[in-house]
Amino acid sequence: MFVYWGKKEKWYRDMESFSGHCKSECNSMQVHTYRLYEQRRKHYSVISGPTKRSVRLVCEKCKTESKLEKKHEKQMVAKFTARILIAEGYELIQQQNHGKALKKFRESIKKIGQFLQRLEFFQTHGFLHGRSPILQ
Repeated sequence: MFVYWGKKEKWYRDMESFSGHCKSECNSMQVHTYRLYEQRRKHYSVISGPTKRSVRLVCEKCKTESKLEKKHEKQMVAKFTARILIAEGYELIQQQNHGKALKKFRESIKKIGQFLQRLEFFQTHGFLHGRSPILQ
């Protein structure tokens, strides 16, 4: 007899804030926050599969969440994942675990490379100079 047990764990981190025009309910200049969501699936208390990450834009006044365009979302996920890996690497250095810290730094360099490639794509296609790719 096979028994399947699974559970999804989902949490978020507020990563970066900026001032911008809210196109939702308040329709004014407000502080917005990029929120990184991470989701993992557990089977029988073992984490299985990759962590799913997504980024949403949250208005601090009206608390509405907006989706980003897919390309911009991938860019922000790479940027924020690199930041998290660097912070984890520094924590490992403080614990005298230099081998694991170097591994985290190498992973973060890959993520920063992905972020820079996507940023270059937006610059060459004019997204950052005329219209905003942030909100759909």
